[in-house]
Amino acid sequence: MALVHVVQEGQVAGRNSRLRRAREERNWTQIDVARAIGTSNLTISRWELGVQQPVPFFREKLCALFEATPEQLGLISEPRPAVPEAGHGVARAPVPRELPRPPADFTGRAAELGRLRELLDPRALDSVTPPGPVPVSAIDGMGGVGKSALALLAAHQLAGAFPDGQLYVNLRGATAGLPPLEPVDALGRMLRSLGLEPSAVPGGVEEAAVRFRSAVAGRRLLLVLDDARGAEQVRPLLPGTASCAVLITSRHVLATLEGVRTLHLDVLARDQALELLGRVAGGERVLADPEAAEEVVRWCGRLPLAIRIAGARLAARPGWPVRDLAAELADATRRLETLQAGELAVRASFAVSLRALEQSADPADRAAAAAFGPLGLLEVPDLAVATAARVLGQPEPAVRGLLERLVDARLLETPRAGRYQFHDLARLYAGEEAARRHHAAGRADSVTRGIGFLVATAWATAAHLRPGAWRLGTADARWTGGGLAFPDAEAALGWLEAERANLLAAAAQAAGDALGPAPALPSALAGQLARALYPFLAVRSHWRDLAHLDELALRVASRVGDESGRAVALNDLGMARARLGDYPGAVACLEESLALFGRLGDRLGQAMSLAGLSLSELWRGRYAEAIDSQRQALAIFRELGDRLDQAVSLSNLAAVHGRLGQHADATECLHESFAIARELGDRLGEATVLTNLGSVARELGRYEEAVVRLREALAIFREFGHRGRAHSLHDLGVVYRSMGRHDEAIAALRESLGIFRELDNRRGQAMVLRDLGDVLQEVGRPRQSREAWLEGLAAGEALQIPEAGEIRSRLAVSPAVRPPSGPGG
Repeated sequence: MALVHVVQEGQVAGRNSRLRRAREERNWTQIDVARAIGTSNLTISRWELGVQQPVPFFREKLCALFEATPEQLGLISEPRPAVPEAGHGVARAPVPRELPRPPADFTGRAAELGRLRELLDPRALDSVTPPGPVPVSAIDGMGGVGKSALALLAAHQLAGAFPDGQLYVNLRGATAGLPPLEPVDALGRMLRSLGLEPSAVPGGVEEAAVRFRSAVAGRRLLLVLDDARGAEQVRPLLPGTASCAVLITSRHVLATLEGVRTLHLDVLARDQALELLGRVAGGERVLADPEAAEEVVRWCGRLPLAIRIAGARLAARPGWPVRDLAAELADATRRLETLQAGELAVRASFAVSLRALEQSADPADRAAAAAFGPLGLLEVPDLAVATAARVLGQPEPAVRGLLERLVDARLLETPRAGRYQFHDLARLYAGEEAARRHHAAGRADSVTRGIGFLVATAWATAAHLRPGAWRLGTADARWTGGGLAFPDAEAALGWLEAERANLLAAAAQAAGDALGPAPALPSALAGQLARALYPFLAVRSHWRDLAHLDELALRVASRVGDESGRAVALNDLGMARARLGDYPGAVACLEESLALFGRLGDRLGQAMSLAGLSLSELWRGRYAEAIDSQRQALAIFRELGDRLDQAVSLSNLAAVHGRLGQHADATECLHESFAIARELGDRLGEATVLTNLGSVARELGRYEEAVVRLREALAIFREFGHRGRAHSLHDLGVVYRSMGRHDEAIAALRESLGIFRELDNRRGQAMVLRDLGDVLQEVGRPRQSREAWLEGLAAGEALQIPEAGEIRSRLAVSPAVRPPSGPGG
């Protein structure tokens, strides 16, 4: 989109004579003006020369300083989109405005803000010939020094200079309990913000990066990449054209990032530190005792996080003189002087806040202080009141009050109602406090209660999602009581989605992946959580999460010699790998689990591994092996009277019969499976059978019946939010094609493809792209048809599945489509 500037009267040959004249009439130098509004004299010079123009933030400051209007100062308007010529208008792309609100008590950093504006101001790039590199600035510094706050304020000040939007991504480089955000996930978020349909977002980082660079090329966009782990995480996220700018924060110096301009953020200057204390605690209190205020900021090491916590304590205790707080901090500095570590200023400020609670006359304050350390032991992204109550072993209403007291003391944060989180440094300090006040067994008990509560609640959800499932019988009685109860599957799914990140982090901690030295936990916890979460992760198709959990469970079971635990973890890991298209890896896990279950004499476990092996072989096109394994599994399920798994096995056996063209056998299996699922109230089982019945009806040419079956299945899958609906949509699209309803076929197939892409299910993608190419060929869109087949072929060949050969045959008889001829061609 073209940008035009509106030139105002008073600007001769690009110079802003009005601004210069207003300054000289007051006998001000450029340095005077720069200091007054918080920028550099070089920037003032550029404005007066007309090299660049002030953004709205500084335009307002200039108007206030000179007590004049923008017109009187000769300030030009912001760039505005050029009006397209008649008949040549295009749809406007979405304009993302994603910047979070900067801290209301932000103080100082004028020089740093000015430096960032100079580095990132896009107007300065207009005169660069040839176009320069993408301006990239990275703020580095210790935790709690204010990197994110500075970046957000700078981004807000620059927002007007980026009319095409501002993107914000938290890269989670130092987020407790969560891995750093993968570059492909960050690219996906930004592409969706820019208007790309989720189904069109590439699944690979290289392709996604190319698509992102294309989407932002020539646009005035500002990217804020917060909390980066390192240069390798950021590199794929960078635009390719200098019309964009990138602002990064990280604990690390990103010096290896090409073209980056780094800005190291240190503690606040003395005056700024005092101003910050006044803003948090109250300016009049600081003015009443300036010497004591100076002592406070000095003992806090002039670190913004520490000053905010100290100020919060004063604000929460309006009767305290500042000198009382200064005296408390003086005790802490004895340790700071001994250790000579800048980070200890953070510990000291936390200690001041904690001691204020401990020494309060209010029993609730003292109880909150006692809870602080144990609460920090559970390494999850955030705490619900119920989880915190189990960690502390206290009633929920009392714990809610303790949490709010800690929020008031700025020892905890509350991002939303009922959820509480530690700053990463506060969590470390809490862990130190817990180690100092509680013996190892007591600390282990606190963590075990917290994770045990999550495990017990996860088992309660599993009973709703897969009632009667074999894995419910593997629940350890130690970890099934004391959890939450749910009225139905919908409520269970709601809790699971809200706690998903916490559950994954808890599993990692249970497996021994703690942030630092941690008390030993019961070895069964990790495996129990992985088993209990299987139904949820399967319903939502979070197969990568499931694979990660089972790898943790397998590692723990192997470490402690738990053969039964190894067998279950291998079985579930095999199923996850099969769903992810890693068929050799799946078969290896399932064959090992089958052997282990055999040595243990676990017939049901053997049947589950055989059923999993059958699916892996089916998806690889090895139908003889698939039917043999599934028949063995079914025989064991019948022998044991396991009705639920009989239904599942019959449905999967029908799928093999269907591939072999044995439709009568498939129909017989499916009717028996459906009857069992209906008897047991297994709604998801019914949906799976209905999908398979629709597929058989399609194969037999009974299209109207197929549509009815598939729509019934879709309704159930959507009720549960189950992405198994991708299979129903795929079959429905093929049926519509056979009925000549091509538009509906294309819509259903594209929706199915979008879900398979979200799941990174390459086998599903290959099948849908094969059939989508067929429909597009029939409606006279050969170019799009060939593109679909080529993409499907790549997915199929990567997995070495039969669909690859089918697509290859189609391409062999489909002539390559020539590009359209140019003028006169």
